Amino acid sequence: MRLGSVVVYLFAVAAGFSQTPQAAAQTETKLGSIGGTVRDARSGTPIPDADLFFNGPSRPDSIHSDAQGRYSARDLKPGAYQVSAIAHAAGRPGPRPYSTRPVNLGPGQELASVDFRLESFGKIGGKVLDDNDEPVAGISVFLVAREYSLGTLRYVFAAAAQTDDRGVYSLASE
Repeated sequence: MRLGSVVVYLFAVAAGFSQTPQAAAQTETKLGSIGGTVRDARSGTPIPDADLFFNGPSRPDSIHSDAQGRYSARDLKPGAYQVSAIAHAAGRPGPRPYSTRPVNLGPGQELASVDFRLESFGKIGGKVLDDNDEPVAGISVFLVAREYSLGTLRYVFAAAAQTDDRGVYSLASE
């Protein structure tokens, strides 16, 4: 009787390993894609070269938006993602405009409208005049910000610009 139970057991194990190709295809995970556009929140203009990051089951290599602000990440495993878009720094130090969205991707799903609207940072501008109300060209203008660090107020350099021939300057953190 013992030999008979071993044969039945081996038959059951062999049946479990011999799946049909259809059954194997059904258990295979279908990959999906996430895409959309990155635009400026105020003007609606596309933001080219925005960096996109995908925190989830798949982490594709560097994804950037194209000249029209479009992006697409393909061959992603299904699951929950945190997708982040960060505007290009253009060689400027400091923080960059960004946004993060939660996305649930189903098996074989192609999401094409995961769009981002990035709020650009403000600009400060003005005109430097002398005592006679004449414009002063070539003057350096510095933006100094106040911030607290370890409970102490301090002043830090934030940006700089130079006046043009009309005495006009513009400080931007874009």
